[in-house]
Amino acid sequence: MKNKNYQKQAAALFALLTIGSAFVNAYGMVASVGEQIIAFISALITYAVIVCLFLTYLNIDAISIKARTRIGVSFVIMTIVESVYPMVLYSDQTLPTDYYFVFFVQLILNTYIAKVISNERTS
Repeated sequence: MKNKNYQKQAAALFALLTIGSAFVNAYGMVASVGEQIIAFISALITYAVIVCLFLTYLNIDAISIKARTRIGVSFVIMTIVESVYPMVLYSDQTLPTDYYFVFFVQLILNTYIAKVISNERTS
């Protein structure tokens, strides 16, 4: 009984810390509401990716392959949304010259991360 109580407390604290951290990160941005919402969702997905990477490192299969694949795909999609939304929003302004380069490097790296977390584990 005591173990179940600690599990519930750990889950509640994990949710509080991740959601709170993502909110503080997004709220602290000097940006449009759309960019803040994107930053909030992106931070939540990033936390899920970090958990998946750590579980992969430990070779623990606590999250189903289907859920890990969804997390990986949403991670890549949010990378695209995070970069394309400002391009559309500020289309009348010129972007820094390295904006596209950084975007493509980030996209390649995040696609690789998604591939790593969504791979089937073999014992």
